[in-house]
Amino acid sequence: MTLKKKIAKELEKAGIDPTDEAIRDHLADLYHEQRMSSRDIGVRYSVGPATVRALLRQMKVPRKSPGGGKFFDVQMKKRGYIDINDFFGRNATKTKADMARELGVSYSSLCTHYEKWEEQFI
Repeated sequence: MTLKKKIAKELEKAGIDPTDEAIRDHLADLYHEQRMSSRDIGVRYSVGPATVRALLRQMKVPRKSPGGGKFFDVQMKKRGYIDINDFFGRNATKTKADMARELGVSYSSLCTHYEKWEEQFI
């Protein structure tokens, strides 16, 4: 059974008409809102991550950047920060290098997140 058919079957069980739009919305929800990786989705439906990525492309679900920021978010939460605003707000006097060291992430990863955060205020 294909991944698309497996998702359609799950939607039918939930009482949702398994149209292409509903399948796309469900896949996008898993991938973006629930922050599941293509590997996580593959495990859920017993398919490989390449199969998931192929269906993401076919259904025109926008891809996340590699890593998707998940590691960055996990590291923030482990250290007691509520969200990115809390982290950058409480560490405004530190250098980016110091912030990266505190979180255990690369400098470039921190800079990417910092630029996205900074765009909210410009």
